[in-house]
Amino acid sequence: MIVKTRKKSNKIICRNNAVLNSVLHNKVRVCEAEEIPVMLHIQSLEPGSIHEIDMLSILYNIFDNAVEACRQVDKDKRFIEFGSGQVANQLVIKIRNRIKDCSVREKGKRFLTGKKDKRQHGFEMQIVEDIVNKYYGALSIQIKEDIFELVITLENDQNGKDI
Repeated sequence: MIVKTRKKSNKIICRNNAVLNSVLHNKVRVCEAEEIPVMLHIQSLEPGSIHEIDMLSILYNIFDNAVEACRQVDKDKRFIEFGSGQVANQLVIKIRNRIKDCSVREKGKRFLTGKKDKRQHGFEMQIVEDIVNKYYGALSIQIKEDIFELVITLENDQNGKDI
């Protein structure tokens, strides 16, 4: 399913999960309020064996980071693209967004917050990394010029068996 928003949308995003559907609608509304064009490419986002709270943590953290990054960019350059799909026993989640050139800094394998108060910020990616590790997954981050791309792959048995 592809949802492109520039105005309010009430489409069902996740058919079998009202909580995830509600979260995604909330994040789309935030983007609309912030004048950030958002495009959703969702083939599947069913949690299967992934605990719902872990899915929610991933979605909240990656969307919040993307919105925060877009706030620092000129309105005419802002965008967020979110996609997800199931490939065999793996759930793949991808988010791309525009960033300000210096808003993300890399130190080794870690990405550092560009926010002034580093004690209160920068934990979002650690939370995502911990969840990725919990589900024997992989996390890939690429920054090309002013585009940030994050891809998460999680082991996800669609029969709902715990990993």
